[in-house]
Amino acid sequence: MRNTMYNSNMPLAILLIGIFASGKGTQAELLAKKYGLYHFVTSKEGKNYIDTHDDSETRRQLELYKKGILYEPQWLWRVQQERMREIFGRGVGVVFDGSPRTPYEAERLPALLADLYGTENVKAIELKISPEEIKRRLERRLVCDRDHSHAFIKSDTLKIGSPCPRGDGILEVRDLDRAEDFDTRVDEFEKRTKQAIEYL
Repeated sequence: MRNTMYNSNMPLAILLIGIFASGKGTQAELLAKKYGLYHFVTSKEGKNYIDTHDDSETRRQLELYKKGILYEPQWLWRVQQERMREIFGRGVGVVFDGSPRTPYEAERLPALLADLYGTENVKAIELKISPEEIKRRLERRLVCDRDHSHAFIKSDTLKIGSPCPRGDGILEVRDLDRAEDFDTRVDEFEKRTKQAIEYL
């Protein structure tokens, strides 16, 4: 995206993109706190939508999610539009954690954000990481079973089954972080998200 001057009269809209385990969640959380932004976790927003809707198209997304496959772009776009109009209506900026993930999203989401916040206030940041580092991070990552955005590094005090330091759940290995899903998730990134990044 073209770099333009920041309009301080409007909130920021930031797109953090990159492969899984690249640190999007950590960086998005820091940016959200610093600038007072809504932290939009794409996978979590989709899951929340699934939990509150019971149509056949939405149920299909849950099966995809469990397999490590990205949500269908047309369905996710519906979720994003609804949520973004709610967030913007509250006068709040946003930082996206993992979007756009597909060319379909890349063609639409930045345009929606530009309409809401102004083109000069929409920023895209790519985080890069090697496959070796991804595997190393996943081997050490634990998440809260109540909220997967609460992620931690295994240690002597943080183990599977330990209480989540930031919530009322317990720590576990997320199903998608298991070694057997690694190749599927890399393949999804290579086939779809890389194209979205190139488009931006």
